[in-house]
Amino acid sequence: MKKLSQGFTLLEMILTIAILATVSAVSYSTFIQFNSHKDLSIATADFVNALNEAKSDTANQVNAGTCQSASPTFPTFGGYMVWIDPNYKYYLLLLVCTDSSGNNSYSTVKKKDIPSSVALRLNKVSPIVPVVDPDHDTLLTTATYILFSSNGSLDSSYAANLNNAVGVGVDTNGTISQE
Repeated sequence: MKKLSQGFTLLEMILTIAILATVSAVSYSTFIQFNSHKDLSIATADFVNALNEAKSDTANQVNAGTCQSASPTFPTFGGYMVWIDPNYKYYLLLLVCTDSSGNNSYSTVKKKDIPSSVALRLNKVSPIVPVVDPDHDTLLTTATYILFSSNGSLDSSYAANLNNAVGVGVDTNGTISQE
């Protein structure tokens, strides 16, 4: 009489583990690629939305009265600015108020973090704009920014690049495009 074996052989176990490891490796790499693409898509949409918000708020002079009430020294609405952190970890939407000599004061309207998996770069290094870091209450003096002035124009054309894959452009008329 033959004895029936119970359980799996060593060979069956090794094959099963090998198949599971292969499927897991493929699934993991696909998951990582999906998350990177998702982060890039969201970061691009958020950046374009911030530019559109700055452009729209400038055109509609949203919070223009804030300049007069916040500081009699800077009573004139100067527009909105998207200011990018020198370390590219976040960007700010800033209200710009101007005095009669053309000096500016900046108030943070919104802060948006840039995911660590996304590299945001602009093609133009802007002049020095002193802005207070909202997290550390320190003065930051160098950065890149896009300023929508109160007349709706920009001082220059800009091209942003996200992960060397997605392009966002802003021309001197304030037209925002995405490639």
